Amino acid sequence: MINGGENNQNQPQYSISTVSIIIISLTVIITFLGMLPKLTKYVALIPSSFSLPFPKIWILLTSTFYHQNILSALFNIIIFALISKQIEPLMGSKELLRMFVMIGFYTNILVLLFAAIITLITDNTLILDREFITSSAPIPAMVLWLAHEFMDLKIPT
Repeated sequence: MINGGENNQNQPQYSISTVSIIIISLTVIITFLGMLPKLTKYVALIPSSFSLPFPKIWILLTSTFYHQNILSALFNIIIFALISKQIEPLMGSKELLRMFVMIGFYTNILVLLFAAIITLITDNTLILDREFITSSAPIPAMVLWLAHEFMDLKIPT
C-alpha cells in the first residue's frame, strides 16, 4: 500500500507570509484597476498625466504594482512568491516590504527624470504620453540582494 495512512512529513510546505500576500494582493487589485480605461491614467506611470490637472503623487507607488496585462502580472507574482520565500527569512518582512516599495519608488522617479531629459534634449514631447511599466524593477533587485548575500559562499567541487 502506497502511503498507507501515514502522515506525509517529507512533503514541502508552501506558505506565503503576510507581507508577500499584501504585495501580491496590491498587484492584482492595481492591475485590474489599471485595465479599466478611465482609471489607467490614475494608476500607470504616464509622465504627461502625472502632474495634470493636479499632482498624482500616488502614481510613484501604484505603478510599482501595475502590469499591462494579466499574463505579465501572473508571471511576476509567481517569480515574486518564489524569490520572497527565499529572501524573507534572511531579510525580514519589514525590510522586504521596504525594499520592494523603495526600489519601485526610486525607479519611477528615475523614469520621470529620464523622460524629462529626453524631452529637453529632443524637443519632442511624445515620450511624455508613453505608458512606462516599472512593475518588474523590484524583482531583479531582490535577486541581486540574494546573490550579494551568498557571494562568499564556497561551493564544494
